[in-house]
Amino acid sequence: MKKTRALITTALILTWLLPIALKAEDQQPANPPDWWKDSMVNLDQRMKWWEDSRFGLFMHWGAYSVLGGEYNGQKQVGAYAEHIATKYKIPKKDYIEQAAGKFRPEKFDADEWVRLAKNAGMKFIVITAKHHDGFCIYDSKYTDFDVKDTAKWDRDPLKELAAACKKYGLHFGVYYSHAQDWYDPDNVVNNWDYNNPNKKDWYLQDTPYAALHKKMMQNYVNRKAIPQVKELINDYGVEMFWFDTAVWMPMDLRVQVLKAAREAKPDVIVNQRVAGGEDGNYGDYIGGPDIPMVFSPHKERYWEAIQSTDSHSWGYNKFDDQIRRSPSYMLRMLV
Repeated sequence: MKKTRALITTALILTWLLPIALKAEDQQPANPPDWWKDSMVNLDQRMKWWEDSRFGLFMHWGAYSVLGGEYNGQKQVGAYAEHIATKYKIPKKDYIEQAAGKFRPEKFDADEWVRLAKNAGMKFIVITAKHHDGFCIYDSKYTDFDVKDTAKWDRDPLKELAAACKKYGLHFGVYYSHAQDWYDPDNVVNNWDYNNPNKKDWYLQDTPYAALHKKMMQNYVNRKAIPQVKELINDYGVEMFWFDTAVWMPMDLRVQVLKAAREAKPDVIVNQRVAGGEDGNYGDYIGGPDIPMVFSPHKERYWEAIQSTDSHSWGYNKFDDQIRRSPSYMLRMLV
């Protein structure tokens, strides 16, 4: 029981603050494709449950949670615990042996987690189905870097959470890292296991290397990102996607992922980070900065404020006990 509650308290809390109405065309990108414009006609209908919910639970939980901010005696203090693989350039073999291969949380109780969220007044849950390390906390048909094949665990925590949400009447969504997947040879950032680009603007370079890697990223999108997005919708009933760090991927590939999600489930809600950037916002709502100290006014009708209980990290870091935000602080922020 104690262990389960500790995982809950290190989760990220989302608060929804909804000021004034804004027409859909006011937030569209400069030159959107027709299918996107058609999808925005029903924006208000698909956003209704989200707008009514206002308060939800967002959890960062994955292989990095096993390490808890420490690798081979090195303590990751004051930094993203979920980024520990890149912080110390952990080889995939070591990451499997020390983190992903040990992700078997036998005391995990989806029913308890969802009941705690419901009793706190939350109306939906979003959890990291796949973070930037590429490890899936569910049994995916499109990779062996997951709970079944790598961790050798016979449970599917994502399926258990989806069922518990349905049982208690909470909406269910996932965080899905579509642009970064460090331990995939066709992706980005990991330049210690592979010769992959580690600068965000890599695809803007007019070089043979960039041209080749664009083809590799297209292969990644076709082989993994799009199939998993459809898998999460069709097999897990995902109602919302929280995508992240689209800037690591060329714009045309970002839009391909969004289009696949829309085709699989027209009313699925997607955040700004799916393809937002130099060409505007393709998402359904605007997202504020991570862990803001204050909330600035927004003209948009649909926007979120994401607030972590840890002032430095989203994932669990055992060295951050002294810098966690108190319940009273979080309550004042929500109010």
